[in-house]
Amino acid sequence: MRADICVYGATPSGIAAAIAAAREGCSVLLIEPTDWIGGTVSGGIARTDVDEGVSKAAVVGFADEFFGAIARDGYYQTQNNFWVHSYNGEPSINLAFLKRFLVQHHIHPIVNAKLQSVQVNDRTIVAAAFDRVGVVEARLFIDASYEGDLLAEAGCSYFIGREANAVYGESHNGVRDLNKSASQFPDGISPYVVAGDPASGLLPFVSAASLPSVGSQDGRVEAFCYRLVLTNDKSNKLPIPEPRDYDPLKYELLGRAIAAGLKANAMTDLFMLTDLQNQSKFDTNSQGPISLDYVSPECTEYVSASWSRREQILENIKDYTLGLFKWIEADARVASSLKRSVASYGFCADEFGTQAGFSPQLYIRESRRLIGDFVMNENHMTLANGFTDEVAFGYYTVDTHPVQNVIAEGQVKNEGPNTFNPPVGYKIPYRVLLPKTTECTNLLVTFCVSASHVAFSSMRVEPVLMALGQAAGIAASLAVHRGAPIQNISIRELKNKQDIYRTVSGRAIVLDVSGDYPNGFVSQTPPLSWDYRSSDFGYIGQGYLSDGNRGKGKALVFALNIPEPGSYRVCIKYPTGSSIDAQRSHNVPVTINHAAGVTYLTLDQKSTGQGGDWDDLGMYPFDQGWPSPNKIVLTTTGTESFVVVNAVKLVKM
Repeated sequence: MRADICVYGATPSGIAAAIAAAREGCSVLLIEPTDWIGGTVSGGIARTDVDEGVSKAAVVGFADEFFGAIARDGYYQTQNNFWVHSYNGEPSINLAFLKRFLVQHHIHPIVNAKLQSVQVNDRTIVAAAFDRVGVVEARLFIDASYEGDLLAEAGCSYFIGREANAVYGESHNGVRDLNKSASQFPDGISPYVVAGDPASGLLPFVSAASLPSVGSQDGRVEAFCYRLVLTNDKSNKLPIPEPRDYDPLKYELLGRAIAAGLKANAMTDLFMLTDLQNQSKFDTNSQGPISLDYVSPECTEYVSASWSRREQILENIKDYTLGLFKWIEADARVASSLKRSVASYGFCADEFGTQAGFSPQLYIRESRRLIGDFVMNENHMTLANGFTDEVAFGYYTVDTHPVQNVIAEGQVKNEGPNTFNPPVGYKIPYRVLLPKTTECTNLLVTFCVSASHVAFSSMRVEPVLMALGQAAGIAASLAVHRGAPIQNISIRELKNKQDIYRTVSGRAIVLDVSGDYPNGFVSQTPPLSWDYRSSDFGYIGQGYLSDGNRGKGKALVFALNIPEPGSYRVCIKYPTGSSIDAQRSHNVPVTINHAAGVTYLTLDQKSTGQGGDWDDLGMYPFDQGWPSPNKIVLTTTGTESFVVVNAVKLVKM
């Protein structure tokens, strides 16, 4: 078979790449090693981790187009909730829309076609062989798989695990400090089958390895899991089936943690539940020191294992997941309230087709990571990183899950969890998609990108990967049409075609005071006259601004870049809390400059129940682009106490 471009992996980024290339007039083959298309977006993860705030503005390119199509077609009764607050939705609907996009572009994925071999000649992939397909010749290849098999077979450099902090001058990489884990085991939990008796052997999922120094290199990946979609709607609820191989000893760590005081009285104590647009369905994630996360060396083994071994590991993780629910039902240490809570949920009869409601796609949080000529690391995750080849924006927190359970002073502790918040909207450059020029000149990588463990822990969410996939598809088409190596395409042409600074949906525009974003910028008058704070609660981004109850007459200007003309509902957000800033003014002047003129309002920041929520300031017409009067101005003239502000939001009606 022959095509201009061969995309390996019908993941969200792979589908985005294939569609982008097809739109540029290229012939495309989309090949998927499993029987499932859409990866985690259609196969388990229903929560996008897009919050109600400024991260919405960072969802660009094909991701914005995809979620916008779902909302415009009215699949959810609460469309404003879908638009304004999040893109969390049902996997079955996500799958239907992914298929619709593929059909519209005459792309027919070939499934169950695992990579066998790759032929490389003079840094160029000439052909690749796949099960069920045979040999594929293409001018450009895109590895959009979760495993990175194509890049590895092509001889590209990659890394598995966590780099030492010293490699890229980072501070959050490598082995982590046990005392700083966000989800640590209670003290006093014995690691042995018979508590306190080393001769009885170690419990499952406890490592005998000694712990290296904090910040040192480690070849392990963070835990994988199956993200579940559960329901408490009896008319749609399927029973959670028995595991194939049940061993209660796998959950003894949880039993001992509960006995040691771990809170486990309700479903939400052990699982993170996210409501999916009021459909009585819930995205279900791991929470706490032991839950759905499969903290096992098999996760690291999976990355470079044969497919037959991978399938065994998949079954092991599935058994662990199903067995957890069985153990909760059976173990006497579990509170009756938790048993009742868990029993009220089941799998969804209308999700995942023939899978009996079980998620078909393993959540592979990281696997191989390309080492290109440029490797993105935590030092690049700033709003002022200076990249001029940006093709996506990062918005998610750095979020790493447990890597291993270790023995520390005779008790079990988990190692690996790490969380911190980079600025929302940091630029991700085109170069993260590229192998070293000395290794391959016709391959792009959209999931196993060139990034450190820390940077990838933020970049790994699917809306970001969709934008990267779109960029890869456009770049591949440029390389085909120009006959150029993938490292030498026109960045200007790529950026003009992708245009990540224009939201296709044009629905949600959010500006917070943390920095400048594609939607506009925030300025202080006089400059630097407001105090930057983060002590109160209920803000988005990195913090909020306070006038300090001094120097009255200063102003804060939100200048808006409107993607398309129309009527927008204007909202403003300020935090709530107990600091001195909670002493608020009741008469804050707000001016809204819009297409029909100027509207003057007074905001009561003392009003009970408003702080931390979005206050609705009404609906106004706005023209497209930057010209005045597209701005919202908040001043302190005549105010009697503190004035605070965090963000403004415009929602197209």
